[in-house]
Order: sequence, then C-alpha cells, then structure tokens
Amino acid sequence: MMWKGVFAVGKYTAIESFRDRVFYVLFACFLLAVPLSKFITEMVVVEKKMAFASSLSAILYFISAFIPLVLVPVLVNRETVGNVVLVVRSKPVRAWEYLLGKLSGFLIVIAFVVCLIFVILTAFKAGNLTGRVLYCLGMFMEHAITTCSALLFSVGSASLVSSILLTGMFFFVAHSTYEFAKMAVIVDKPLLTVCVKVLYYVFPSYDFYDFSRTLVYGDSPIVRLPFLIGYTVLYCVLLFVLAKIRFERKEF
Repeated sequence: MMWKGVFAVGKYTAIESFRDRVFYVLFACFLLAVPLSKFITEMVVVEKKMAFASSLSAILYFISAFIPLVLVPVLVNRETVGNVVLVVRSKPVRAWEYLLGKLSGFLIVIAFVVCLIFVILTAFKAGNLTGRVLYCLGMFMEHAITTCSALLFSVGSASLVSSILLTGMFFFVAHSTYEFAKMAVIVDKPLLTVCVKVLYYVFPSYDFYDFSRTLVYGDSPIVRLPFLIGYTVLYCVLLFVLAKIRFERKEF
C-alpha cells in the first residue's frame, strides 16, 4: 500500500509527459536529427563516418536534454498552478511518495528517449556497440541528475521561467566544473578562487558522463561504470532530499 501512491503518480506523470506538446516537438526534432547530421557531414572533407557519428550523437543529446530542462519544469509547474498538488496531497499522498512518483515517471520517459537514441545510433552504425551502450547510459544518468535538480527548482514554484532558468543554470555549471577546476589553478584572486572551488566541489561534473570519444573514436572511458552509478545515485538522493524538504515547507 505504501508504494501505491508512488505508482499512481509515476504512471500519471509518464502518460502526461508522452501526451504533452513539448514531447511532440522533441520527437519531431528527432526525425530531423539524421538529415541534419548528414548535411553537417557533407561539409567535412575527411573522416566522414566519424564526423557523422559525432554530429548525430551531439544533436540527439541536445534534443534529449530538453526533457529535464523544459518538459519537467513545465509539467510540475502546471500541476502547481492548476492546484493538482492540493488534490494529490489531500488523498493523502505523502511528499516523498509524490516526488518519487514524479521522478519515476520522468525517468521512464527519459529511458524511452535514450533507447530511441540507441536504436537510431545503431541503425546508422554510429560507433561500435560498446561506445553506443556507454554513451546512452551516460546520457541517462546525466539526465537523471538534471531531472532531480528540475524537481528541486520546480516543486511549489508558481514561476515557470525561474524554474527553467535555475535548472538551466545547474545544467550549465555541471557542464563547466572541469573549466572551474582549471580556473582555480590559474586565477590568483583568493575570493574568486574560493568561489570557483565551491562550484567545483558542490555541483556534479557532467564531464564524467561524456562518452562521445568512446562512441566516435573507440577510446577507453576515463571512469568506470560502477563509480558513475554510485556518483549518480549520490547526487540524485541529495537533490531529492532537498526537493522533499522544500516541498514539505511550501504552503499550498
């Protein structure tokens, strides 16, 4: 009975995500990814096969990133503004059940999209099998963390713009932590160095999930998969707990 609320919210979230217009737009973009990649490849003189794999994987990645960056805040904000949260919480469904259900539903959608990307990469022989598997797993784990951050910034917030902007900032900083680490060595201003180091240690590093070189060139991955799984679970749990605390303190 305890997980009944989680299952119900997760099922509802997944169905609403697949029905949403934002998802339809993203799906249409997936159909344009292959011809766009071929157009980009035609401008490359050498190594066309690698260029096609690189451009196709990059385009598919950026399209899929709009799920946690846009779709998640849109749907969560819609429930907040439409007082769906009040109805759900009055059943009663506990805060962690509601949030875990939302997270599960969104992860189902992301898993579907990542599997679709794997099929597309396989159909057009982009990279080898190991590269494709690692690339898609890395993408899923990265999007899982971004989804948790989107929940943190969106639950109980009536402002859709702020939710998307904060999630986007989290996404940008997480992709820039390696650059922050290099800046900390170069910059000689103590205050700026401290700020850069705080960003580096507090935010996750999405560079760990970048298996594009493994996909395109067959290079060995920098980090091991067990470490990445533990790293992902750690940040997801941390962000989920923060989202739960914020959700419980929010007055609806």
